[in-house]
Amino acid sequence: AETPNNYDHKHCSIFSTIVPYFDLAKMINQHTSASSPPPAKDFYGQVQVTETSELVEAALTEFRQSITMNATTAIKEAHQKCPELLTREFYLAFLRAEVFNVKLATKRYAKYWNQRLFLFGPGKAFQSMTLSEALVDDQESLEMGYARYVGKNPSTRRPVILFDPSCVKGKPYNRRSVCRAIWYVLHTVLEHDDEAQQKGMVVVWQLEHLQLFQVDHKLFSIAGKCMQGALPVRVSAIHLCHPPSFLKTIMPLINLVLVERIRKRLKFHFGDQKDVLIQLEKVGGLTKEILPTELGGQNVLCHDEWLRDQKAANR
Repeated sequence: AETPNNYDHKHCSIFSTIVPYFDLAKMINQHTSASSPPPAKDFYGQVQVTETSELVEAALTEFRQSITMNATTAIKEAHQKCPELLTREFYLAFLRAEVFNVKLATKRYAKYWNQRLFLFGPGKAFQSMTLSEALVDDQESLEMGYARYVGKNPSTRRPVILFDPSCVKGKPYNRRSVCRAIWYVLHTVLEHDDEAQQKGMVVVWQLEHLQLFQVDHKLFSIAGKCMQGALPVRVSAIHLCHPPSFLKTIMPLINLVLVERIRKRLKFHFGDQKDVLIQLEKVGGLTKEILPTELGGQNVLCHDEWLRDQKAANR
């Protein structure tokens, strides 16, 4: 049987890798433009902008001008090779991610194309982000289920994504391919859900069964580089479920060094399955009905079926 000390030893590096993986200081943005309505904060303490037609159209016009004036090599290549992908809705996702701050949205857009080119390569970066095109060679990584769509929390109107590093079973895998699979799940949910773009996503990490050999620093590094500040996503909260127990003793120190807005959204849930379920509902509004069975919830995830549905919809 695994001893508590061995458990903590195996997990001591997880905290230092998972948090940078989702660099909250960069991914959680609360900026508004001067023309935005007075900001209102929601359940997660995030600013929500009332999207009037005047605000949206003015921001889109300014954004188009900004990305043209600040076009990187990757942006120029994208505008040349896949103009059909650069729709009004595509641009709007970046503005929503930065709460209509055009300068920050432009910066994110530039990084998005740089990292998409790095991750997918010149042969696929400018193809449609679908299973039959850009992801056609990543079936095995997609089926691994490192990141899975759980569903939409009806109380907060935000999609929930489950990350489970224990899905790595020891077989050889291509790190970039796994990152492309993660990118695809997040990208697909965002692309087809305006509320997800506006309100953000909730990320839940299942760490209960994680073993030392499954802590892949290089994978975390590549994923962090490709996603933080690049994908047009607002992270509303990150729930770390069943983290190593030693973290509980140093939580006061952790809370001391984290800035307030990150401290409010980064949640550690200790204890047995029942304790964690109570905490997730209390601080995150996540009930058993929405939580997956992997965490003791009632939601039976079928990732393979979700992938089949996306393929049938030509996504």
